[in-house]
Amino acid sequence: ILSIEPGPGMHGLTATYRESLPTGQLVLGGPVTPAKRALYVHLKEVGGDAQFFISLFPQSQPGSVLGGYMCGTAIIGPEAQPSLTRILIVRLRAPLPGAASWGGYLLPDQSISGDLASLGIAIEQPEQVDRQLTRFLVGGSDGGVHQVPPAEFR
Repeated sequence: ILSIEPGPGMHGLTATYRESLPTGQLVLGGPVTPAKRALYVHLKEVGGDAQFFISLFPQSQPGSVLGGYMCGTAIIGPEAQPSLTRILIVRLRAPLPGAASWGGYLLPDQSISGDLASLGIAIEQPEQVDRQLTRFLVGGSDGGVHQVPPAEFR
């Protein structure tokens, strides 16, 4: 879950990213920087050393979905691999109870529109939404996720 709220700093926006992992709750926070050509979010783990950088296309109308890249190192795994993934951020106007504990990961056979519906978002054309969002998330030759294998670097 990524929340963007009014906060201190030059642009007055702060982000908090929460993710439920098998090892516990991961919480990162940091500034949001709107720019002419992008929206940037730099997140640092509270009490730890994890960091993520999110670069998003600028907001377009109606402004309820943002997409771009999220990069950092893998949080779970034997190696801290530099990783890059495509990301979609969907605005929840009035989150349903329990949305704060939502995990955010879908199995390959799960529907994105079904997941959004479970969070209280009405989807008029679920098949089309699934097709378009999946095309964005897994587009390109890397299937949406790219990691640098340590053996290629060392």
